[in-house]
Amino acid sequence: MTVANWSVSYKVALGVMLVGLLMMVSSPFTGEPFYGAVTPFIELLGAPEGREFLPAQRPETGAELLALLGGCNFAVGVCMFCVFLVLEVLELAGPPVLTRRMRTRGKLALGAAAAGLVVFVVGALPRVLLSLLFVDYEPGLPGIIGAFDVISQAGGLLMVCAAITLLVGGSRSHGLMLRWTEVVGWGRVRRGWINKLGLALIAGGFISSMFRFIMPFDDVANGFANVGLIVLVLGIVPQLLAVGRP
Repeated sequence: MTVANWSVSYKVALGVMLVGLLMMVSSPFTGEPFYGAVTPFIELLGAPEGREFLPAQRPETGAELLALLGGCNFAVGVCMFCVFLVLEVLELAGPPVLTRRMRTRGKLALGAAAAGLVVFVVGALPRVLLSLLFVDYEPGLPGIIGAFDVISQAGGLLMVCAAITLLVGGSRSHGLMLRWTEVVGWGRVRRGWINKLGLALIAGGFISSMFRFIMPFDDVANGFANVGLIVLVLGIVPQLLAVGRP
């Protein structure tokens, strides 16, 4: 399937990413006239003449501003694409486009990785913007900075769990150890991938807790393990509802 056959939502997200890339690539050439166009609006809003951020005296200021806006634009496009991909994996976006030939384990890994990337960008992008736009910002915003760090860690660990789902969903998943995921709990309603996701969350949290000096996810590792355990325990609901059914 070519890009021309993609749905409109994917094309819009791809267009946003391409615009962002174009802005970043062209920033050295178009940054100065761009900044010359927006400078009157900045000064109209009350920006001081001797300002340190986006000073009018530095010729490279326009290129830096345009590259920053392009990077944000690209990040937004990536998040849009990933959100549409997660909705497709969850069968909430109509007929599948990119995943129509993928097996369940591939969809699970791809959806988890896409969701993790969105969460990571949501946490990391504001952190980067604060560091670029403000000097000595950390002492005044300790709670907000900590929240952004936790969010970015959660996104990174979710991407690690996406890789783990490939291991628990491979050809050996129907062996003696993991066969139960297809017949117990969520497996009773043909949602065995939820059991596998719960196992991946527990494994990811456990591994991160064990190697916290190496893996930068120690703040969220226990939470991931607890969520995975809750997911598995909630499988008792479809198990009970399926009692008496073939």
